[in-house]
Amino acid sequence: MQPSFTDPTAAPATAARTSQLVDRALVRLAAGDRRTILELVRDRADALAVIQASLGMSPQAVSADLAMFHSLEFEDQLERQTARYDESLLDAARLEPTDRVLAIGCGSGPAARVAAARVTAGSVHGIDISTAQVQRARERSRAEHLANVTYETGDAGSYPYAEASFDVAFSRFGAMYFSHPVPAFAHIRGALRPGGRLALVAWRDATHNEWVTAVADALAPGRALPPRPPGTPGAFGLAEEGHVRRTLDGAGFVDVALEERSEPVELGPDGASAYAMVSTQTLAGDLLSGLDAAERRQALSRLRDVLDAHQTPDGVLFGSACWLVTARRP
Repeated sequence: MQPSFTDPTAAPATAARTSQLVDRALVRLAAGDRRTILELVRDRADALAVIQASLGMSPQAVSADLAMFHSLEFEDQLERQTARYDESLLDAARLEPTDRVLAIGCGSGPAARVAAARVTAGSVHGIDISTAQVQRARERSRAEHLANVTYETGDAGSYPYAEASFDVAFSRFGAMYFSHPVPAFAHIRGALRPGGRLALVAWRDATHNEWVTAVADALAPGRALPPRPPGTPGAFGLAEEGHVRRTLDGAGFVDVALEERSEPVELGPDGASAYAMVSTQTLAGDLLSGLDAAERRQALSRLRDVLDAHQTPDGVLFGSACWLVTARRP
C-alpha cells in the first residue's frame, strides 16, 4: 500500500500534528480535493474530533458532510456497484413508454437515467435528500441529452407531490432510510394513480452480503456488527421480509411480493480503487473506531489484502443479496 501524506506512520499521532493535517486538508478541500480529508479521518483516530472543533460543527453535521464528500468523490464506482440489479428492477416496474415515473432516493441518478431511456414518451422525476447528489444527477442527465428526466431535493416520504401524479415509483437501494416507513410509503402511495406500481430493491441482512461481512471480518475480526432491530433506518432497513410486508400493507399497498435476487457487486475496477473507496466509507469508519494507530494500520492492511484477493477480470467483485419488492396502489 502506498502511504498518503496522512499515513499515521509519517509522524507521531499528536494533537498538534493532527491539527496541522486538518488545516492542510481543509485548504485542499476548498480547492476541490475531497480525498485528502477522507483519508485523514481514516488514518488518524483523532482527526474527526479535531475537524469538529476546528469548524464548530456537531459530530452529526461533520459525518453528513463526509458522507457527501465520499459519494461525490467515488460517484462512478458507487454507480457501478449495484448496476447489475438495474435490469431486474426496471423490468419488475413494467415501464411503459408513456409512464410518469418517480425515482425514490435517486442519488446521482443512474437508475433514473436508465428509466428515462425506457419511457421515451413519458417522464422520470428523481428525488433525493442530498442537494449535491441532485446537482450531479442534473449534470449527468444533461450530458446524456435526456430531456424527460427532472430532479428535486427533498424527502421522498413527505414531499408535496400532486395526488395520483405518477404511474410508477421505484427505488434502487434508496428506500431503506425512512425514519417512519409506514407513513412515508403511504405518502408515496398517494402520489401513484389507482393501480400504480411500486418496485424497489433493498438489501437483505448483512449475513447474506459478502461485501459487508468480508469488510467487517478484515477490519474487525471477531467483532460482530452491531445488531439493528428490523426497520431501523439504514442500509438494512428493509432487510427483514416480515417487516417489509407489514410496512407496505400498513401503507395501503396490495399485491405485495418479495423475490430473492443475488448479483455480484463491484467495489472498484482494481484493488487500489476499491481500497480507496471502501476504506473511507462510513462502515469502515465505524469498524475502525476505538482502534489505536497500530491496530488501525493492521486492519487496513487486511482490508487491502481481502480486496486484492477478490480482483477479477470484471473488477473487484463480492457476493450480494437483495429483495426485489413489488406492490401496487389499489
